[in-house]
Amino acid sequence: MGTPLRQHTATTILIGPFLAATDGFTRQTALALTGTGVWLSKLDGTVALGTSTATLAGGTNGWYSHSVATSVVDTAGRLRVDYNATGSAISLAVWHDYVVYPQQVYDSINTATDLLDVSVRQWDGATVATATGTFPNVNVTAWTGQTLATATGDVPKVNLTHIGGSTLATDTAQIGVNVVQWRLNTMATATGTQPNINLTHIGGATLATGSAQIGVNVAAWTLQSLTTSTGNVPNTNVTHINGNAVTATGSLFTVDVVQWTHQTIATSTGTYPNVNAARVNNATPETATDIAEEVWNLTASSYQTQGSFGQTVGFSGADTDTIYALANTYLDAAVSNVPSQVMAQAVEGTTTLVQSARGWNAVLLGDSTGLDTGVPIYKSLSGAQNRWSGSANLGNRTVSNRDLTAT
Repeated sequence: MGTPLRQHTATTILIGPFLAATDGFTRQTALALTGTGVWLSKLDGTVALGTSTATLAGGTNGWYSHSVATSVVDTAGRLRVDYNATGSAISLAVWHDYVVYPQQVYDSINTATDLLDVSVRQWDGATVATATGTFPNVNVTAWTGQTLATATGDVPKVNLTHIGGSTLATDTAQIGVNVVQWRLNTMATATGTQPNINLTHIGGATLATGSAQIGVNVAAWTLQSLTTSTGNVPNTNVTHINGNAVTATGSLFTVDVVQWTHQTIATSTGTYPNVNAARVNNATPETATDIAEEVWNLTASSYQTQGSFGQTVGFSGADTDTIYALANTYLDAAVSNVPSQVMAQAVEGTTTLVQSARGWNAVLLGDSTGLDTGVPIYKSLSGAQNRWSGSANLGNRTVSNRDLTAT
């Protein structure tokens, strides 16, 4: 049987020993050999010259190494490698026989890194029944030499007393099992009576995980197919709760609440339950007055989030665009402007109250000239401006000039 080689895998082989043609026993250790001297025959077919031009290395004790390309070992089966040194380096012909194995077979036999694909056709000389899918049909009639009891339907009757050499603990019809491994993987130490299990798949499907929660796509419940869910909400037809039939109105449940935290609820009035809210979050609820006082006594500066009601109301140190700031600014401005606004009102025509007051002061309190000549001039209190002037004759007065704007 030839030396095994792995199909489609480049490797290095030894060719030799090369012996002198003159005496047939002297080992040739200094031959100049190249790949052009290698002849190949696959499956005992035509002998063909190899294509490698690389120099064969070595020569130790007449053996030389030769690199074999993947094209040389592309065909499974027998492979003959022949080399005949010619020319000045005369040697006897050298040849070797190899067997090229498929990679899976080679790895299973030579490196034990794979397993052989085996199709079971017989068992103890008897033909095996045709398999169902990928599972063989096996009729088990005995176990370790003991005849098995007749099966009930498709379920065999098995009396388990040991698992892995350990006696089983029994409790009525239940088996007490201490699980220490799962598919040859050691299980984490259990917490109390609950095993620590890291589930990654159910039914061959990868589980979606979120924190410590398992994302499960429920397709059936007690062997009944569930309707397609709407978004993340399953379509569920609930007919019973705790064994009691559910009455539904349209898509709403009719629920009769009779207890709350094990306390019987008082009979409802009409469709509204009688609820005595004596405590909220384990504390006595506050009255409306308590709530109002807490709201009005809050510190305004602590509730100034932009856009909130507290920010809109504002306080003395808040933004100017608040009710407080606007009222404070414009109200103060309005009050201080009242006198000037009143004095600026027209009394007659376009003459304002302040201009009229200047005229009154000139007549009643200011200096005047020309009263004896019938051409009077009335001056401002400072005497710097002539407020008005005209003429007076026989009880008639005519005003010809007025200056009520100058201060």
